[in-house]
Amino acid sequence: MHSSLQHQNFTSYLDQFIGQPKETILAKADFKTFGFDATTASQVQHNSTQLIYTIHRPLAIPIPMPAQATYSPGMGGMMNSGGMMPSSAQGGNTYEVQANCNIIFHLENNIATKWESKGKAC
Repeated sequence: MHSSLQHQNFTSYLDQFIGQPKETILAKADFKTFGFDATTASQVQHNSTQLIYTIHRPLAIPIPMPAQATYSPGMGGMMNSGGMMPSSAQGGNTYEVQANCNIIFHLENNIATKWESKGKAC
């Protein structure tokens, strides 16, 4: 699946900032190539020990539609072919949510020593 390769590339991308000063990270970090909303990547909090990017990724969530069900009283009630499944027959059966990801660079003497990511969109 391509997302594991993208995750691996994202990890390598973040690794390059280790050992860099905070100012370099602020100037060069750009997450839009990894599918994050670039307009909100500027929401950065920083202090002497951390540099935190709060970035957003829109996720399309399929709305489950009931599978075709038939009522069979002798078989214990409703039977279907696999429970809830998204319908692709109509185009608009998804809704979009903004999932957040926090990229946290840990700083010592204004230099990034490590990073971590937290959130559902990471």
